[in-house]
Amino acid sequence: MKLFRLCSVLTACALAACLQLHAQSSTPAAPDVWTHAGLITQSQELVAKARTSDGAASIKLTTYPQHFTMLAFRSKTGGAELHAHFADVFIIEQGSATLYTGGAIVNQKAKAPGELVGTSLENANQKPLHVGDIVHIPAGTPHWLVLPKGGTLTYFVIKVKES
Repeated sequence: MKLFRLCSVLTACALAACLQLHAQSSTPAAPDVWTHAGLITQSQELVAKARTSDGAASIKLTTYPQHFTMLAFRSKTGGAELHAHFADVFIIEQGSATLYTGGAIVNQKAKAPGELVGTSLENANQKPLHVGDIVHIPAGTPHWLVLPKGGTLTYFVIKVKES
């Protein structure tokens, strides 16, 4: 897991997206642009959904050949998870959390093929996350977002197919 500053990762993501688009077609596609203000406005819909569920809600924004984007909101700490075939890139838009990675998933069970979930992680590394932070979690890495008491977290997610 690596924590980067916003500009360097967004530049790398933009370059990768441009190269991917150029390789697929000679007709350039229009770029997808999400502003911070637009994402925060859109997250208000997720806040309402999270109130009627387990404290979490997300929406898929756009699907591409090897990745897709989402907006996620949490008002409570969720469970630990592992994605065998997808890396996660989180961009923290609002709020804070502690990210735990590695270690072992407690009470592990399969949610779907290649997707494991559990109640927490043990023997994991931890890193505080704040607005503007960007995290890359490689496929196959157990991870768990823990919110501070009474806190919330809004984050943009890029799920990249790795294998």
